[in-house]
Amino acid sequence: MDNLTMPQCPLYEEVLDTQMFGLSREIDFAVRLGLVDEKDGKDLLYTLERELSALHDAFTGK
Repeated sequence: MDNLTMPQCPLYEEVLDTQMFGLSREIDFAVRLGLVDEKDGKDLLYTLERELSALHDAFTGK
């Protein structure tokens, strides 16, 4: 079970990609409704992607 929660697990990566895609769609929807500024939405996704990349690098020792 521990291997399924590791960043190098294909299932983990697939779920993470799906979640990131869903979040990006939700942010786009919030932008269209005028609830979130487009720049703020893009900044949020960019920051999250950087943090996930850093976490992945820490786990894989890169």
